[in-house]
Amino acid sequence: MKSGADHPVAGRSGVPEHDRTAIKRRGRMANVVFAGALLIGSLNYILAIDGRAPKKDGLQYYCIAANIHAFGVYSKECEGYVPSGADLKPTMKREPGLPALLTLTFAAAGTDQDIRACAKLNSDACGALRTKQRIILLLPFLGLILLTYFAAREIAGNNLLAAAAALCAAFGTGLVANSMAFLTEPLAAFLLLLVSWMLYRIVTRPGRIVPAVICGVALGLLALTKAIYFYFIPVLGLVALILTAIPSRRRAGLGGLVAVVIAAMISGAWLYRNHEVFGVYAISGRAEKVMGIRAVLTTMTWSQYWTGYLAFTPVVGNRLIRLFGIDPTAAALFEKDPQPDVFLEPFHPGAGITERQAVRVIIEHWPMQIALIPLTIYRSAFLPVGMSSHHTYEASTTVHLVQMASLAIAVIIALGMLPILFFNFFGALAKPDLARVAFLMLSIYTVGLHAVATHYSPRFNLPLFGVLAVELCIAVSCMLRRFRRILEVGTNERTQP
Repeated sequence: MKSGADHPVAGRSGVPEHDRTAIKRRGRMANVVFAGALLIGSLNYILAIDGRAPKKDGLQYYCIAANIHAFGVYSKECEGYVPSGADLKPTMKREPGLPALLTLTFAAAGTDQDIRACAKLNSDACGALRTKQRIILLLPFLGLILLTYFAAREIAGNNLLAAAAALCAAFGTGLVANSMAFLTEPLAAFLLLLVSWMLYRIVTRPGRIVPAVICGVALGLLALTKAIYFYFIPVLGLVALILTAIPSRRRAGLGGLVAVVIAAMISGAWLYRNHEVFGVYAISGRAEKVMGIRAVLTTMTWSQYWTGYLAFTPVVGNRLIRLFGIDPTAAALFEKDPQPDVFLEPFHPGAGITERQAVRVIIEHWPMQIALIPLTIYRSAFLPVGMSSHHTYEASTTVHLVQMASLAIAVIIALGMLPILFFNFFGALAKPDLARVAFLMLSIYTVGLHAVATHYSPRFNLPLFGVLAVELCIAVSCMLRRFRRILEVGTNERTQP
């Protein structure tokens, strides 16, 4: 008979002592990694802060927020300020989600006199104010890292894996660059992950009203941050109705319908405002330009199409075009977003291109429209990491080295994200795992609608960053477990007589 010393010592919980020690060690490691994620995320963000002026889209959002704060007028005009703001014209071109957040930063970082003293919001005189505002905007980025950790911990059931996912999110340097530029992607990333997580909870915890309410509020705010997500509301409503017809999923379907109603009420208020002011039911007024750019791309030649795969390849694409001796005019279409009114003039002479005219051009060139789907997905797979933003201001040698190391890690993480999304989604469909499908549904919608209806700039995938960080770590964990099992099987076979 073996003595008790030959057996593992069990504690009161019945768990062997060495197992409890291993669990505690993994817990401590998870805490260290999570703390490191928050520290690295904060460092990546703080090192990017400066007072430079926003440009293009970011400047419009910034001006809208300033006009709301100073005059209570939703206007994107930035030429200067009058005491009452009476000359400012309202706009519907941009969604209101980010301007609402930026308005809070104006209230927290400066006074009306500070804003008016800038004369023009893109002048150097506003540098100190913009620096304070960018410090405040660190909070949504840290919120994304925290949310990534909690979502991954619930989905994967592993604290260490959740901490690793948070660490991946901390290297969202593309989100940091967009936050510096006052763009919508960082806020959208937080809201999109929150919606996805709550959809997961609606399926795994049916009958609970809190996840449905949070999901509805977050989805409504997401639609007001990026208008393309407004069209997800009816998609979610249709899926929820289908689930209500399945007895075992009826309560999950009802939770989805609650979320749809709340999201429709929140976003519908802005639709009503735009209809009353401009006579149009729409979140923003950019649909014509976006559809127009897509219509321009459908008119390209097949030679230009194949050149597009090279042109959209970062770093080496343009070099390969020159190496292969491809006509530079074939690649010119991809250097920057084309102006629809100029390119589509031969198809519809006269007034500027409208959304209906753009759709007509797309239908006329339907073979290219279909062929553009894989090309635009390929273009979007290279998530931006903020490299161009990094070169826009001076920094010390130490800061430069830290930023370059962070960018290198960010590139490695970003390259695997979109392929993993498709791999995990189709894997969840094959099982089938409805909860994981629900978690990934909004991300797949994002990719699908952009690939079909827009020019799909890589920036459009940045709102997926939190979800992609979770999925990347889950996939890597699964591959490591399988590799470990293969090694164990091989070791056992070698040791057997």
